[in-house]
Amino acid sequence: MNVRMDKRVIELLSEHGAQITWEQFRAAYAVRMQERYDDPKAVARRAREQKLLEAELEHYRKQAKAAQ
Repeated sequence: MNVRMDKRVIELLSEHGAQITWEQFRAAYAVRMQERYDDPKAVARRAREQKLLEAELEHYRKQAKAAQ
């Protein structure tokens, strides 16, 4: 589930007993984002995408050179 978080959501959580500040949320979110970035599947996906982009760039460079 994706949720758009803002300071008001944090305020509502606090009103319902979940004692969390905006700074605590941001710190926890930063940890989670780093976990997602370091996930082996994500690393492999970025490497594949980078390889494809480099191949595409090389293709366009060859086309441009041939057109000259």
